[in-house]
Amino acid sequence: TQENGMATTVLDRVLAERAQSDGAKRAHKKRKKEGHDIAANIRDAKQLTTGVLTANGIHSLHGPQFFKAFNTWELARHEKQEKAASPKQFFNCSAEECAAYLQ
Repeated sequence: TQENGMATTVLDRVLAERAQSDGAKRAHKKRKKEGHDIAANIRDAKQLTTGVLTANGIHSLHGPQFFKAFNTWELARHEKQEKAASPKQFFNCSAEECAAYLQ
């Protein structure tokens, strides 16, 4: 760049800095957008493992982001368990009603 002069060198450096800055801004926006999905990603996980947490950018169990995601995961897990554990009750059915239901 010495043959092109000092102005060209400075301009090249400014443009390179701006390109890096724009890339960082795009990466930040992407992380921010994905951050809204963290609670949903953890809620949909079958098991809450360190791999699931770190993949979603949670590296500490003391942060509010973890507690929010964990609470939604627990709530969804309990709802699934209650739904699976609540069989149809036939206590108030007559024999004919139970037979009709089972057919």
